[in-house]
Amino acid sequence: MISNLSPPIFFSLLLTCCAAGDAPVAPLAWKELADGSKVATAPYDRANESGGTVRCWPISGMFDCLSVFEGTWREAIRKRYTALPAQIGSQLDRAVAGSGYRCSLEADGGGYQEEIRNENSAKLIGHVYTDISGNEPNWSRDYVEAYMRDNALAAITLYFDCAYVQDALRNGSMATLGTTSIAFDKLAGNASR
Repeated sequence: MISNLSPPIFFSLLLTCCAAGDAPVAPLAWKELADGSKVATAPYDRANESGGTVRCWPISGMFDCLSVFEGTWREAIRKRYTALPAQIGSQLDRAVAGSGYRCSLEADGGGYQEEIRNENSAKLIGHVYTDISGNEPNWSRDYVEAYMRDNALAAITLYFDCAYVQDALRNGSMATLGTTSIAFDKLAGNASR
């Protein structure tokens, strides 16, 4: 089962400061929510064209995290990954790369794209959804897990119900990630919407 995978070894790289020549990144301020999850937000920085929100749920001694961050053209990119408690805390997961599932909001705000990438972050398969009304079914957890298994891909970034997250954020804002509008079981594809 994909949610029982060990954390990515390279995740500790996120706790280092930054690339050569970059300014230090201020640590995230985490807020604990009533369900035991934690949420942190990095305000949008025009100079670096980045910012976003990450929420982490405690699951079996680890954290299962969903990040939503904005980049060039204010595109929202979403990733889900696991981490040890000591590994969350300093930055958004912008550097989490490698094989797995991703979802991004198209720059014009009219749709979103699901994709699966290999260990070099090269896109292997993708689908663009232009109908954000929910009439076009998105990929299921079973489909993503089978594709990854059949193509011998290790999951660094995990499946989540992109349409569910997209709908919650579209009807709210980035701050919606830190509310009861996002339930872990629905996010992970364990429960119906």
